Amino acid sequence: MNARLAVPVLGALLLAGCSSAGLNPFPDRVDSAPRDFGLNPFPPAVNPAGTEGCGLTPFPEHVDTAGRRSFGLDPFPGGGEDRGCKDCPGCDRCRGSKAVAVAKGTGTPPAAPAPAKTGASAGAAPVVPAKAPEPPPAPPAERLRLKFTAGTSNRYRNTMEMSISMPAMGEMADTQTKTEMEMTQKVVSLDDAGRGVVESTFDALAFTMTNVMFGELAFDTRKPETIEEFGASPIAQMQPAIMELPKLVGKKVTVHMGTDGTVGESSGFDSLGSMGGMGGGFNPSSVSGISAAFPDDPVKVGLAWDFEISMPAGPIGSVNTKGTMTVTAWDPVTRIAVVSAAATMSIALPAAAKEGETPENPEEAMQAEMLSKLRIKEGETKSESTYDLARGVLLSSKGTSKMVMEMPNPMMEGEMMEMATTTSQSMELLK
Repeated sequence: MNARLAVPVLGALLLAGCSSAGLNPFPDRVDSAPRDFGLNPFPPAVNPAGTEGCGLTPFPEHVDTAGRRSFGLDPFPGGGEDRGCKDCPGCDRCRGSKAVAVAKGTGTPPAAPAPAKTGASAGAAPVVPAKAPEPPPAPPAERLRLKFTAGTSNRYRNTMEMSISMPAMGEMADTQTKTEMEMTQKVVSLDDAGRGVVESTFDALAFTMTNVMFGELAFDTRKPETIEEFGASPIAQMQPAIMELPKLVGKKVTVHMGTDGTVGESSGFDSLGSMGGMGGGFNPSSVSGISAAFPDDPVKVGLAWDFEISMPAGPIGSVNTKGTMTVTAWDPVTRIAVVSAAATMSIALPAAAKEGETPENPEEAMQAEMLSKLRIKEGETKSESTYDLARGVLLSSKGTSKMVMEMPNPMMEGEMMEMATTTSQSMELLK
């Protein structure tokens, strides 16, 4: 509401009720004496212009030039702070007048506001700093370990590819073989030492041999007709050991194995026979896929330990492998660990060959002569195995090996010859 609208409204209010309140808005003469409320609203000094319109111009512009209040009027012009503005929270007019008074030395500077009270000084409970959350407990140390539960089983596929290069008829002859085998490992029980009694059954076998001299021989026990064709081959009949390969299916071997990969007693391996040279290569380590025992140290990237294993190799004795295993990857969330191995290989010859004894059988005598002079010029192997420690199983393994041997050639009057063998092997969990 502006000043022009406020004047008639105020006039109407004054006409209606000022007389009952002890005020006479239109005195015959200017009333300079205060009324019941102690105020003379229209003293001559304030309203020299007299009455007009509604009879009053209570706050003319020449008196109240500094400002108005909420209705555009200043009820106490010229120092109104002494007549009721002492408790004013500080309007622009009062701050201005007080500041002038202070500047002239006639006023009192306003007191600084008291600081806000907090905590115990304000009567409230003392503020206690929030306790920092404790870090989560460290997970227990994990070790490379297998798990065995009676009645559980796993099915694996084992694939081995071998290439043998050696001189024949004055030139190098290469022979390639590929063997793919499926087997089921079942935990039949736990022994008194808490080791898993694992029974491995050979379920299926596929074999292929290729040679530049006789072509290809192949069979797959899942296809009976191929076994018949293989058995009728003259080349296969010349190699009785190879003819025994299909009989491997259905054979069972048993191994007592600890959770740390150590092997106890075993049985059934003698029943495998030569199996084309493969039977001699079967042992608890090759069947289980665990080459050496695990360490007791917590698993972590860089954890390393030495190992040494010996595998039978038929007529040449045994192949000894010595090297180091290293954890190359470890995920504590999925609990998957990858272990790599690097090793060198050597051959331990049969006792008769080392002592130079000559068997009575001419063929055995010739073989003994060859073996007595056999040497390994190069032998190395590398592998990588992946373990699921949550389940306690081997997920997969893969590796390669290369061996170069030197021995007498019986077809060349004992002239030394080299035979190079390269092998790649893999094992994977099917279910």
